[in-house]
Order: sequence, then C-alpha cells, then structure tokens
Amino acid sequence: MFPQVLATVGGSGTRLYPLTLDQPKPLVELCDTAIIANLFRVLASQGCRRFILGSKGACNTLNLSNYFKAGEGFFKRLGITDHQDFSYQPLYDDKGSADSLRYCMSYFDIKDDLLVVSGDNLIDIDINSFVDFHRKHQPLLTVALKELGPEESISQYGVARLDEDMRIQGFVEKPKAGSEPSRMINTAFYLFSPRIREVLADMGDRARDIGGDLIPYLTENGYPVYG
Repeated sequence: MFPQVLATVGGSGTRLYPLTLDQPKPLVELCDTAIIANLFRVLASQGCRRFILGSKGACNTLNLSNYFKAGEGFFKRLGITDHQDFSYQPLYDDKGSADSLRYCMSYFDIKDDLLVVSGDNLIDIDINSFVDFHRKHQPLLTVALKELGPEESISQYGVARLDEDMRIQGFVEKPKAGSEPSRMINTAFYLFSPRIREVLADMGDRARDIGGDLIPYLTENGYPVYG
C-alpha cells in the first residue's frame, strides 16, 4: 500500500510576484497546469490515492479547494477510479511545514508512513524505490536528496552529510558558500514513520520548519534519518 500524501502549502510566494498576488505559488500554472497538479499527477500515476493539502490560512485553503474540489475531477482525468477524496487542513495558521505536519498527523490520526511534499515542488521520482528504501532501513525519516553540480549556488538549500550506509549524520540549512558539508541537497520530499508524532509532540513550538528545525534536531539527537 502506498503512503498517504501531505502537501504543505504556505508562504506568500513573494519571489513570484505578481503571479502569486491572488493565488498560492502551487497554483501558478506551467504549460496550462498548476504546479501542484503536476506534482500530484506524478504521485497518483505511481499509486498514491490519498492526499491532504496542508494549506496555511483561509485564502490558501479556499483557492486550493476551488481548484481541486474533492479531487474527483483530477482523478477522472487520469483515468483513476480507486481513489479517496482530497482532505484539507482545517483552518489553522501553522508556523511552518513541521507544524503543519504535527497538526495534520494529529487531526487526521495518521498512524502509518506519511509522504510529505512541498506543494510548489516539481519532481520526478520512482516512488516504489523510495518507499522500499524507507521500509528496508526503518528510519524515522527518509529524505529524497539530489547532488548539486559544482557550478550551482548551494546557499538556498538544505545540505546533508551522509555516511557509507546513506544515513544522514548532519544537516545544515542554507549554508554559506564553501561551508557546506557536501553537495547533496534536500528536495523537500520526505517519508516519515508514524513515530515522528512522538518527537513532534516533545519538540512543541521548536518544530516549525522541516528543513530548518526538525531534520537538524533529529540528526543531532541520534534519530535514524536516511537519504
């Protein structure tokens, strides 16, 4: 069974003004299709059927619910009949992606692995391989990483330091050029074990952003995180 998907949708998208003045960044269209619809198409075409939109604020939630409704039109266009309705994070002004994760896992009582993606992400990934890797190693979290070329700026990314077993031993969010521990960057594509609920409860308000707060906390405190 494929894991349920939580897409985090927050922030004002100021770098895409004026395209985001009246809509969240994930609804900006590329080739006549919203970014988030392209993302969901990749996931649904590989077996994902249950989606939660973790949107911050009433405006984001309204725009997304107007676009997707319950998801029936989206699945119908893909020829998928064995699906569940889309769910939406209740009106909650979360403090970031980790806070949205904590809230949604509690509200929807999620007790299985959960795939968490950034709603403005464009990614093409083999979900089967990703899920198999996660279930083989049984970590608290598996992060999809990408090696960044030497000519590209790394200062806008989270960067992981891996050991020979692909376990993440260290993680730095947006390091200064030349101080990065590797060229392996965070793609904001995660698979969490349900045990993360306990950690998030313990962290409380300290868990706001997944990359900025949660991953560094996990690696610094010896929790198993793989990439």
